[in-house]
Amino acid sequence: MTNTTDALTARIAALKETIALCIGDLRYCNTSAQVRSVNAVIAARKAELAELEEKAQAQDVKKDADAHEAEQVSTCFSRGSDVLETSGVRVALPVCTDQSPESHQAVESEFITRIVTALDDAPMGTHGVYVHWFRIDYGCWLDAEEVANAGGLAEYLEESLGLSAADVAELMTRDWDCQDAEGLALRCLGNYGGFDWLKLEELLEVNVEPAVLAAGLACGLEPDAIEDAYMGEWDSDEDMAFDQWEQGGMLESIPEAARGYIDWELVARDLLIAGSVTEANGHYFHAA
Repeated sequence: MTNTTDALTARIAALKETIALCIGDLRYCNTSAQVRSVNAVIAARKAELAELEEKAQAQDVKKDADAHEAEQVSTCFSRGSDVLETSGVRVALPVCTDQSPESHQAVESEFITRIVTALDDAPMGTHGVYVHWFRIDYGCWLDAEEVANAGGLAEYLEESLGLSAADVAELMTRDWDCQDAEGLALRCLGNYGGFDWLKLEELLEVNVEPAVLAAGLACGLEPDAIEDAYMGEWDSDEDMAFDQWEQGGMLESIPEAARGYIDWELVARDLLIAGSVTEANGHYFHAA
């Protein structure tokens, strides 16, 4: 009884600590799905806590009753069996669930093994994000595009990596953050380990080549304006200026013999300084 009572007390204390940590973790959630997952774990832990506290109270009552009975009844246990003999009556004892610290360690070890095995098989993509879970001391690179397409990290872990809903809910309560990123995901990495999944979804929806998208963002354009603002790619500012005059019909009014006297460097400089055109990495855009 003493070992069971000690284990029950330890579990109650652990549940209270977990609930407090989960409540603290809510402020780090980046999506509504994460908030729902954490709240689901909190509710489950609170329900278990209420049940165990009721059980502990019942054990205290039973302990007092047993102490009183022990003074009146001679009791002996058959060593090596689950049988209690009291006053000549043999009664089969129920087998109690193991709640020892060793049992909890075994459950935690199995949980971590499932998580690590699934995450180790996670594919990498062009836009990667490095996620680290502090309370299991494990991190890995994930395909940020796949995570965004799944609707968030919790959904990705369950739907794409095949983890159970219970394991995902538990894992999302463990302290974690996004520590590094590559490709477009790098532009969504926030301070203090945050990551803007909605921004990544928006970037991935832009219908241009990754290099054009990166250049447009470098020019300060909004993602949804990059496609319409894109002019093209040129080797130099002068080539861009010449093509713009030619495509705009401005060269038609200038005699061909006089075109060689046009200072295309000056023309390009006027376009860029005036703010009507902006450039990054050889890609040119109409300014917003």
